[in-house]
Amino acid sequence: MMSPAIDAFCVGGASIFVIAALLLLPLPSPARIGAGGVLAVGALLNWPHFMASYRLLYASAATIRAHSLASIWFPAALGLYTVVGVTAWTRQPIHLRLLECVATLYLARHYTGQTWGMMASFSHIEETPFAPHERRLVRFGLFLIMMWHLAWGAALLSSGTPSTLASITSEILRRMTPVAGLSFALGALGLALMGRRLGRVPPLRIVLPFVALYAWYALLATDVSAAFVVQAAHAIQYMSFPLRVEMNRDQASPPGRLAATRIMGWTVLGLATFSGVPALVSLGYRSAGGEGPFPEAVAAAIGSFISIHHYFVDGALYKLRNPAVRRDLFSHLPPRHAAP
Repeated sequence: MMSPAIDAFCVGGASIFVIAALLLLPLPSPARIGAGGVLAVGALLNWPHFMASYRLLYASAATIRAHSLASIWFPAALGLYTVVGVTAWTRQPIHLRLLECVATLYLARHYTGQTWGMMASFSHIEETPFAPHERRLVRFGLFLIMMWHLAWGAALLSSGTPSTLASITSEILRRMTPVAGLSFALGALGLALMGRRLGRVPPLRIVLPFVALYAWYALLATDVSAAFVVQAAHAIQYMSFPLRVEMNRDQASPPGRLAATRIMGWTVLGLATFSGVPALVSLGYRSAGGEGPFPEAVAAAIGSFISIHHYFVDGALYKLRNPAVRRDLFSHLPPRHAAP
């Protein structure tokens, strides 16, 4: 379906190349790309990946019923709290702040979970499954780097809080630096043991998601303004999997045309949601005589709501132990891949 070269490019090759250039070469800071550049990256890469997960979740009544917690009850509760946060924004901004905090910290689980999901999926596609001890090493390493991400996120969020809290989170982050190194060593050991067992280097599609994750964190540790670069890299990784599902579900359509149509649709929906809705809110608010940053607060609330819901949906949709998920992802493979 996807060629090994395209897969390798999407799941890590592209982001490793770009991030290595940013880290090693005297290039301008990503922050200098400007508002137009950030908008373009969001519209073409980051926003469509949110819409792709909604397309999968709400594509049919059967999917909605099968994942009712993710499709109905969780977004209803989260949406209600978001409305409360927006309504009480001027008097109690803590609610919108909490939504931002949850989105930032939940991202740690999302990034590391997706990395393992890709490694496990490609180990199945490549017919090179992890041995139990290799799997434990890689997953525990990812758990440790998730802890580092949580410490990094807490330090980032506390930068505008009282100095005592900021100093505590900064100290925690400093103490977590060796843990990040240990996490990489454990994961690399798991992959090295796999290579020794196979008698060759593990396939690139298994190794690159792991290396890319640590490249992201190395970049963020040196320049937090590069977060949009990491978001774009994550989005490119993610979208190759909804495309696999779409192609397996609609095998009558030519793959290239189907992929182009889906990506265009996701892009339009992303623009409408992340750019169009806040613009309409701002227009209505200003036309009614409103003043102040209320439209910006609404835009931030929409972004936090969709981010949190997306992370939850991802955890619900992509469970490889689910036979329906394996069918959607792997039905294009030869029959020999059918074994667990």
